[in-house]
Amino acid sequence: MLSNHNICNKEYLKSLLSNIGATIMGVKPAELRSVILSRCGNCLYWQDCKKSLLEHQDLGVLEIGEVEKQNKIKVLFYHRFSLDRHLKAKHNLKFLREIGYPKNYSLDSYLKHLKRRLESNEFPHEIGVFFGYPLKDVLGFMGYLNLDTSDCGEWRFYGNKRVSQLQQKRFEEARDYVKERLDDIEDSKEFYEVI
Repeated sequence: MLSNHNICNKEYLKSLLSNIGATIMGVKPAELRSVILSRCGNCLYWQDCKKSLLEHQDLGVLEIGEVEKQNKIKVLFYHRFSLDRHLKAKHNLKFLREIGYPKNYSLDSYLKHLKRRLESNEFPHEIGVFFGYPLKDVLGFMGYLNLDTSDCGEWRFYGNKRVSQLQQKRFEEARDYVKERLDDIEDSKEFYEVI
C-alpha cells in the first residue's frame, strides 16, 4: 500500500513531467517553469523530483531563484542535445553573440549567461531562442524586425505564421504524448520508462 507521501510525490512528479513533456522528448529545447516547493513532513518534493529528472542523462535542470513569498522556484528545464543543437544553429548563434553571449560557444557558458540575465532586473526576451521559438518571432517580439503580429499561441507569432504554428503543434503533440503515457503509470518507478 502506498503512503500519503508516495501518492503525493507521484502526483507532483506526474504533474511536472506532463508540463515539460515536449522538453523531455527533445522536441522543445528548454522550458522555464515556476516549481512549487511542496513538502510532506521532512520531504521536499522538488528535491525528489529533481533527483529523478537528473537520472535521465539528456535532461538538465538549472535553478534560477526562488519566487518571493510564493513558495516557488524558477527552474529552466532543458534537453542537452536538443538545446545544444538548436543554439549552435548558425542564425541563432549569430544573434546571441550579437547581443552579448560569449563568442566561444559552449552550452554551459550560454546557460550561465542566460542565468545571469534571468537573475537581473531586465527579463531576457532572447530566451525564446532557448525555448525553440522561430528566430523571426523572437526578433519580432524584441523589435529587431519590423513584422506585424500574425497570431498567438504559446508565444506571439510574427510575419508568416505557418512556421510558428507548425512548431507550436510539434510542442503540443509531444506534451500530449507524454501525458498519455503518464496516465497509464501506476508505479512511480515506471516514470523512468516515460522519460
